[in-house]
Amino acid sequence: MPIAGLQAGAECPACGTGTRYEINEPGVSIRFIGQAPVRATIYELQKLSCQLCVKLFTAEPPAEAGVPLDHNAVERALKKAILHHKNASFYKTIRNALVGDVHISLIHTCELCDADASDYLTALQQHATAVKAAPGEWLPWNYRDAMPTITSLAASS
Repeated sequence: MPIAGLQAGAECPACGTGTRYEINEPGVSIRFIGQAPVRATIYELQKLSCQLCVKLFTAEPPAEAGVPLDHNAVERALKKAILHHKNASFYKTIRNALVGDVHISLIHTCELCDADASDYLTALQQHATAVKAAPGEWLPWNYRDAMPTITSLAASS
């Protein structure tokens, strides 16, 4: 399978100065069909590499190949949960552990929606009464929209 939009011998889109060349060994994606007898389809994927920045480009498998065998996002999320579970055994009270759980959940949610967790938690503290009045407007993905209205209300009074 060729890489869409990229060709060997052209300029590298990553560094802008290097030249891409084709790697002799293609990438391989295998799709197994879980029916008796077991069947499999092998997809050979084109691989290009930049001779200057050494960035590797691999063609995407076709849609019929199914989901990729990549669990990095799940592993990162589990790593956070496991680390928190390990550290939670040092809380002195159950209430402290619950507060820690809420903070870890908020911080992880901020990371998932590309919000700065420090800014978010600071905004929650600075606008605590507004958060209590309308908590749905102060979620990590939409709290910035609520901040200008609070700022303009404070300036008008």
